[in-house]
Amino acid sequence: MEPFSYSHELAISYKAYTQIWNMKLGKRKTSGSLRWAVKLGILLLLAIACLFWAYTFLLGICLLVLFLIALFFPRLLPKGLRSTYFTNPFLQNEMTYAVDNDGLYVKGADIQAQCAWSLLGTWQIRGDWLILQPQGIPTLYFSRAALRRGGIYETVMALCKEHGHEYK
Repeated sequence: MEPFSYSHELAISYKAYTQIWNMKLGKRKTSGSLRWAVKLGILLLLAIACLFWAYTFLLGICLLVLFLIALFFPRLLPKGLRSTYFTNPFLQNEMTYAVDNDGLYVKGADIQAQCAWSLLGTWQIRGDWLILQPQGIPTLYFSRAALRRGGIYETVMALCKEHGHEYK
């Protein structure tokens, strides 16, 4: 493998952090919102209809609970992201994230950590972000477009696939 090295500095804002993590969590586009609303409406009507008959009353209760979960769960997710962001000191400060043939590196004002590629636990792609989660050091965030411009995207992905597991 040809030697390579790539690093960049990044301070992730709360808004950017929630956008990155919400990409895979199913934030719906405007066209999908109408379909989602129609599905929820049908579920609600079916649940109400089931409440009128003794034989389907329990099913109606279950459908109402499912409706409420589908309605309110997406609103609860950002609260968890908020807690994660503000309790993690590495996310708010500018950090240097780096990869090369030998491993993964994170450097900040209060931390300097590195590990070999063999310690990469999981990797995932969310939008334009490649997120590497090694064991023992903070999560690394790389812009896929920047890795492509550097000509190393395919090399980094090959190492991710060889040493880590894709998080789905």
